[in-house]
Amino acid sequence: DIPAFFVFCGLLVEFAMMGSIYMEKVLGRKYPTVGLLNNGTEEEKGTSLTKKAHHLLKKSDLNFIGNVEARDLQNSVCDVIVTDGFTGNAVLKLTEGLGLTVLRELKKLFVSAPRSRISALLIGDKLKGLKSVMDYREYGGAPILGVKGAVLKMHGSSDETAVLQTIRKAIPYVEEDVVDIIARSVKAGSITKILAEAEEEERAVEEAEQADLAARREAAGLGQAAATAPACEPEAQDAEPEDQCQAEAPEGQPLTAEFAENAEETPSEEAAE
Repeated sequence: DIPAFFVFCGLLVEFAMMGSIYMEKVLGRKYPTVGLLNNGTEEEKGTSLTKKAHHLLKKSDLNFIGNVEARDLQNSVCDVIVTDGFTGNAVLKLTEGLGLTVLRELKKLFVSAPRSRISALLIGDKLKGLKSVMDYREYGGAPILGVKGAVLKMHGSSDETAVLQTIRKAIPYVEEDVVDIIARSVKAGSITKILAEAEEEERAVEEAEQADLAARREAAGLGQAAATAPACEPEAQDAEPEDQCQAEAPEGQPLTAEFAENAEETPSEEAAE
């Protein structure tokens, strides 16, 4: 059984795989690039989820380019952005609102004075091109991947332009049999294999860390025992090993340096008497 954490990380890999298939079959991007949305481009950045997902995406056959930041999403940094549903929804709505705000402010700017209106007439074609890039309606609905059917979800406030663009996307979605291709790719077992390998690597790392910790504790225990053991040195160089450290403390009493000295002096005192 694969732990839930690895399953969730595997879902992000499946998201990337399905997005790549859609980009290639519907939008015509050959070997689309895949990026993982994160708070930094460095591999070690992010949460435990994004770090593990980054590791799994590197092991996959996808054209993974690494982590990407939210500020680069509008710069075509990659073809497919991978993230969890909550974060993705927030990013989409922020982008949509930002586009509408820019268009609204430009409109206010160009109608604010006669001179501005003349400028707007001179660059009208350019403004229309900018509007088509910033307006979410020009992109139509978004596909719901992973279900048994060609489903595209439109915004609740979609107008005729958004509906038209959605229909245009739906045609190649069905003709290219994207749903079946995704289903076959998931059933191929590549994701399961990656997850199993990742779990095995995680287990090996944990076992190695536990073995290292046990070795450190054992070494620390031996060192402490050596430091607390009493020093035993013969009085003469020719003393036999069995004659060393013959003094013993009474039962329950530790052998101290003072007691050892008294024990060595006792035989000489009896001989003197």
